[in-house]
Amino acid sequence: MKKIISTILIFLACSLPSRADDTAILNILGMEYTGSVQANQQGAFDMMLLDFMRQLELPFRYDIVNAARGYRLFTQKKADCLLPSVDYLPYFNNLNIINSSSFAMARHVAFTLQGEPITSPQQLQDKVVGIIRDDGTWDYKKRIPSDDIIWLGLNNLNTLAAMLEKGRIDVAIHDRDDYLAFIRQHNMRQPIYSGEHPMWQDNVVITCHNTPSNQAFIKQLEPLIDDVRQSQKLVKYYRKAIELAEQ
Repeated sequence: MKKIISTILIFLACSLPSRADDTAILNILGMEYTGSVQANQQGAFDMMLLDFMRQLELPFRYDIVNAARGYRLFTQKKADCLLPSVDYLPYFNNLNIINSSSFAMARHVAFTLQGEPITSPQQLQDKVVGIIRDDGTWDYKKRIPSDDIIWLGLNNLNTLAAMLEKGRIDVAIHDRDDYLAFIRQHNMRQPIYSGEHPMWQDNVVITCHNTPSNQAFIKQLEPLIDDVRQSQKLVKYYRKAIELAEQ
C-alpha cells in the first residue's frame, strides 16, 4: 500500500508544472478559453505562442489548465508566464510581474436570453449573475462592487452557459468571443448582448514573473507581437482555429 501511495504522489507531482526557478526551461501556463487557448493547443493564442517559440528556438513547456487553476499556479510561482493575461494590476497584488505589449482586447459582456441587451452595470441590480469562480484570487466581482447583485460563481464555461440556457441564472458575464465560440460549438441558443457596451474590458498580454531571464524573454517577444498587430495575423490564427474545430 505504501508503494502504491508513493507512486501516486510521484505522478501527481510530475503532472504539475515545474517551479519557475527550478529549471532553465521556460514554463508557460495557458488558461483555457474556447477558440483562444485549448487543451489540444489549437486555439488562436496557442498557435501564436507556438509560432513565437519556434522562431525564438527557446526550450519551453506549455501546459493548459482552467483559468482559476492557472492563476493560482502562477501566483504560487509554479510557472514563469501566463497566457492569456491582462494588464489590470489589481489582479496581481503583491506580485512582481512584467507584461508583454498587448495583442488583443478582452471584452467581458453581459449575456441574457430575455429582455433588452444589458448595457450598464446598473441593469444587473437584483439579478442572479453567473461568473466563472476564481478560487478567491482573480476576483472579477470587484469590477462591479454592488450589494444588490446576486453573484453565483461557477466552475467553468460549460456550467456557466448551461445555467443560462436552463434559466437558472439571469445573466452570464464572460469574455464575448470565448462565450460565443463556445455556444456555437455546442449548438446553444444565441444570447442577447451588447458588444458595444462591455461590463469591462482589458488589454490581453502575456504576464511573467519579473526575473532577468523572463525580462529577456519578453524583450524577444516584442517584435513578434508587433508583427502580429501590424499584419493582423491574429485574425488568421482564429480562422485556422475555427477550421480545426469544425473538422
